[in-house]
Amino acid sequence: MKTRINLYRDEFKPQFVWLSVTNTLLLSVVVLFVLLGIYYVSWSAMDARQTSLSELQASIKERQNTLDELTLQLSQRQKNPLLLRELEQRQFVLANVSRLAEKLDLLEETQRYPFSTAFESFSQANRDDLWLSSFYLSSEAQIIEGNITNAEALPAWLQTLGKTSYFANSNFDSASISTTSPVSAAGAQQHSAPTSGPLKFVLKNGQLTEHKGGQK
Repeated sequence: MKTRINLYRDEFKPQFVWLSVTNTLLLSVVVLFVLLGIYYVSWSAMDARQTSLSELQASIKERQNTLDELTLQLSQRQKNPLLLRELEQRQFVLANVSRLAEKLDLLEETQRYPFSTAFESFSQANRDDLWLSSFYLSSEAQIIEGNITNAEALPAWLQTLGKTSYFANSNFDSASISTTSPVSAAGAQQHSAPTSGPLKFVLKNGQLTEHKGGQK
């Protein structure tokens, strides 16, 4: 049986030293490479941002120049006489068309309510104690003005007029009767009784419009 006996003492045994020159040098080199890598990554990111910022500023400057040119052209722009003349012609044609439409509308209304039929209705309801001074007839309004010798003549005349063909469906909204010859203040104090004479009446049906003409 063989037996090995180690006769080295502990102080003569090999030991690993951490803080040696070689280890310190290697550690310094590793740290240096790590710092260089971090610096390169940061510099690359900053350079990319700087390039993007430069491109954005160039785009803004180009758009600003375009805007300045357009603003200058707009301020120096002059009106085109040909376009102005064409606009005036179109406005003139549009005005003529509008007037023609109004005339056609009036003609259609006149055909719908013929003037001769109204005269015929007035003649059928003729009375000795009532006469007309003016009248306006349209599809929207009917205004009749005249004179009567007594107040009872107007209701009788309206009853007869409502039986004619033109005024068969007409219902007057308002009726007013007034004296034709006003009395002065001195005369009113001297005479308390009303003066005899013809009375003026006004009949209205509907509302008169400005755009549509009637028959007078």
